[in-house]
Amino acid sequence: MKIFGKEIEVVDKKFRQNWGHYILQCLMATAAFVIILFVTDSMFREVMLASFGATAFLVFAMPHLRTSRFRSVLGGYVIGLIIGIALYHCAELVYSVVEKHWVFSLAGGLAIGLSLFLMTMTNTEHPPAAGLALGIVLQGYHALSLIIIFLSVLAILLIKHFLRNWLIDLY
Repeated sequence: MKIFGKEIEVVDKKFRQNWGHYILQCLMATAAFVIILFVTDSMFREVMLASFGATAFLVFAMPHLRTSRFRSVLGGYVIGLIIGIALYHCAELVYSVVEKHWVFSLAGGLAIGLSLFLMTMTNTEHPPAAGLALGIVLQGYHALSLIIIFLSVLAILLIKHFLRNWLIDLY
């Protein structure tokens, strides 16, 4: 696909060669988070704020990392938002028939696994965005809070863009 005259791949080249690893590792992440969420029962709204804080850390402490690129941050958050909202609504539908804790633990694990899968497949890896997907599933969401998060992420990216000549990796 061409954008502004530049060829951009939507699906990572490595995905075609290693699709089995992508699926297996994403399923492993899903299973691990389902177990953790089922055992801990810790569902705090801070998960969503923590993802935003982690984004700020990555973008400003390690601006040249692949996960700090505009494509990764914005693409990762779009994927995280879509996955989180979709799985939250799926869990709400199933919740009426099955125990709430079990349903939301499974949906939370799936949020991590599906976000990981889609971000790696589309070359938009941004780990904090998977945390946002998890937070949305566990906490629910309001349209206004999603707009604020999205605008905040855009603000961070614009600041990074304008300061790019002065930013260095701090590791």
